[in-house]
Amino acid sequence: MVCPRCGHNNFEGADRCANCIEPLRDRDVPQPTAGFQGLLMEEPISAVAGHQPIVVTPETSVGEAVRLMKQRRLGCVLVVEGGKLAGIFTERDLLLKLIGTDKALDHLYVREYMTPEPETVEGSDSLRIALNKMSVGGFRHIPVVAEGQVMGLVTAKDALKYLAREALKN
Repeated sequence: MVCPRCGHNNFEGADRCANCIEPLRDRDVPQPTAGFQGLLMEEPISAVAGHQPIVVTPETSVGEAVRLMKQRRLGCVLVVEGGKLAGIFTERDLLLKLIGTDKALDHLYVREYMTPEPETVEGSDSLRIALNKMSVGGFRHIPVVAEGQVMGLVTAKDALKYLAREALKN
């Protein structure tokens, strides 16, 4: 990286210029511009959150959770205990952990099959943070929380719909 102050050619990733000690740490971080890039970099996730989540307790039966998911056409339920997010139960949990068992879903409890302590975002986090967490984690749903309490839910489909709608405006 070339130092903007003295022109010295530094190693990529250097925090300071080896010649003049000019800080370089944030020089290679992409900065938002207008339009689509600005949406990704700056738009708070609260503007994208399109679903009111289905909230259940850990004692809810898997059968009831699946019925709620089917009724609301949503791929997950958020598991809340003591007012705080405890886990998430998704279609993937159902497929990978329960399909092929001979147990009745109404006799199994969400707490046994949920993903505990799921990755979350806060309402002020940007869309890029949510998309990055979903991409890196390999999941399609991310709860929006404030101090551990559920505020909403963002799905990959919500994010794509939002970006498509906003891109057509510009």
